[in-house]
Amino acid sequence: VCSNPNAANGTTCNDGNACTAGDVCTAATCNGTPVPPPAVINDSVRADKTPTDTTIGWNDPPGSYGLYRGSMPDGSAWSYDQICLSAGVAGNSAPDTDVPAPGQLFYYVVSRVDACGESSLGTNSAGVPRPNSSPCQ
Repeated sequence: VCSNPNAANGTTCNDGNACTAGDVCTAATCNGTPVPPPAVINDSVRADKTPTDTTIGWNDPPGSYGLYRGSMPDGSAWSYDQICLSAGVAGNSAPDTDVPAPGQLFYYVVSRVDACGESSLGTNSAGVPRPNSSPCQ
């Protein structure tokens, strides 16, 4: 019998974890299936440069987001090296006051974050998932 509430094997229970669904009592243990990560944001990420800084914006509904910035020196082969620039962004934009060095560019990617995890950073032009070796969450 599982507790919280008492439940017989094979019946619904509550494991107390908001990040699982379909909790069922099995062998006196209440277990659920992990909920999937949040949806990937759409392809609306844009960088708006002014003389003093850059505003990175996107048009997904407001929520919690992770903003990543990577850089690439002029003439280098493309590689993903982004790091978390800002965690817990509550709106649809965030500033970046850093300026790339001469001959360098910055690129930005955004993830959606909820209490149970972080979305992927989407896919590249070949449909391959972008790596995320430095998660915001």
